[in-house]
Amino acid sequence: MNRVVGKLIKDLNIATDPKEVSRVATQQLLGDIVRRIHFQGLDAKGNEIAPEGYSTDPMYVSIAGFVRQTSGKGKKLTPRGKNSNATEFKSGKKRKSRYFESGYKEFQQEQTGNTKVNFVLTGQLQRDLLMSEAGKNFGLSYSKYGLDIYQGMENKFGVVIWFPTKEEHQRMVNAVLDYVNKTL
Repeated sequence: MNRVVGKLIKDLNIATDPKEVSRVATQQLLGDIVRRIHFQGLDAKGNEIAPEGYSTDPMYVSIAGFVRQTSGKGKKLTPRGKNSNATEFKSGKKRKSRYFESGYKEFQQEQTGNTKVNFVLTGQLQRDLLMSEAGKNFGLSYSKYGLDIYQGMENKFGVVIWFPTKEEHQRMVNAVLDYVNKTL
């Protein structure tokens, strides 16, 4: 009988180790946050990050800044000006940028096929969000690159983005409970 109780106490100690519990919860949260922000384009309240979408202010983008060199229809993306589709200026000098009359929204449409704000162009921001060890616990963290963008985007759009929703919090709790049940 003492062995059974002793094993139960040992299993409880393993199952309720704060570091392991934080690892399980953080792992669940990472997947949920990536899905919500980068695939669904939703903030921490479950609303669209920017219902109006990306900016439609006209802009030029350097061809070197393109992620894809072809449109979604396989058409090669070439430089063009505001008033001309010619790849060269009248002087014969080659253009190095492309004009987008509908701004970043049009650029995103050409590059990703998406006009909903979801912070996916190169995928670098999504890959930059990682689970990391913080002392005796785990948490989510960004490098300097991601941290600057994270803070800038929340300020720009005036919404909290990188914080768990109520549903995500409940899924973390469920993941921990499931882990504890499986361990016991």
